[in-house]
Amino acid sequence: MTGTIDGAEVTDTGAFAINSVVVGSCSGITGSGTFVLQIETTEGVKTVAGRFDIFSGALPGEVDLTGDLVGTVSLVSADGDCINAPISVAAGRLDVHIGT
Repeated sequence: MTGTIDGAEVTDTGAFAINSVVVGSCSGITGSGTFVLQIETTEGVKTVAGRFDIFSGALPGEVDLTGDLVGTVSLVSADGDCINAPISVAAGRLDVHIGT
């Protein structure tokens, strides 16, 4: 992680927790959530918390986040493909920045 929090330079990795409620199907997804980030800086451990909304992205398997957490989540199904079988388990890779 890189950047600053309240003017303090980030110096190490941190802990990141996300909690979300999502309703979705193969044709779309919506939801909202909260997050907390605790990270080492030049001024000690800083905590940033916020809220975000979840929407279907422009590409299949992509979810957009807006609010205090902005970016995309790329989803990969663990058990279905929406054509031959429904998806009930998926993993995601976040490509986001904190905008608080």
